[in-house]
Amino acid sequence: GALYSFFSTPVLNNNGQLAYWGSLKTGVGGVTLNNNSGIWLDNTLVARKGFQAAGSPTGALYSSFFNHALNNNGQLAYHGYLQPGAGGVTQSNNQGIWRDSTLIVRKGFQATGTPTGALFSNFSIPVINNNGQIAYWAALQPGSAGVTINNNQGIWLDNTLVARAGFQAAATPTGTLYSSLNNPILNNNGQVAYIAGLQMGAGGVTADNNTGIWRDNRLIARKGSWAGGETVYSGFNRLILNDKGQVA
Repeated sequence: GALYSFFSTPVLNNNGQLAYWGSLKTGVGGVTLNNNSGIWLDNTLVARKGFQAAGSPTGALYSSFFNHALNNNGQLAYHGYLQPGAGGVTQSNNQGIWRDSTLIVRKGFQATGTPTGALFSNFSIPVINNNGQIAYWAALQPGSAGVTINNNQGIWLDNTLVARAGFQAAATPTGTLYSSLNNPILNNNGQVAYIAGLQMGAGGVTADNNTGIWRDNRLIARKGSWAGGETVYSGFNRLILNDKGQVA
């Protein structure tokens, strides 16, 4: 008696598997406002609001889900929230990223590659490759382990820190620091590409050269650098990345 009532735009892999978020009609089949949505892969329910959250203490329940990503092996990555009040869930630890039934990272928990006490506070929608690797942008909670507004965000590949605001920007003069990082993209070889801003005033950074594109630790293009002919780059938009590591 539990009936679908609404769907997100689905995602499709090369094997014909389909993943989607759906809501359920309340009042039938035991559906209430506390359990009326979920994520499905074809006809398999992967996660449901109001049910036990994978990899979390007993009583920690899903409360909502964000957009999700699907690879060609049928692995599903998604960003979800937890209901405060049960299973030790509070506003300080009520979201995470999952791959199928595996918890990858959670708000309020130690951020890998950072000093002890630096905790995750927010996440982007994850991307996943065909090897099950997940890349994501995340923010850190200011006030502990040296986290400030100048270094409270980064990009991770699974549990490896790729880049962090306030730290040396790869392939730039010493003292050039990242200031902001955009959501990453990921290929099947585990390479991560991203747009980042640079902090003004150090390492020769000015308004004319304070953004760039990186793939892992390689600088692909930088604002103010030669773009061909007699022109220089002035800004960057969306990226695409193939499995050869080429960035457009």
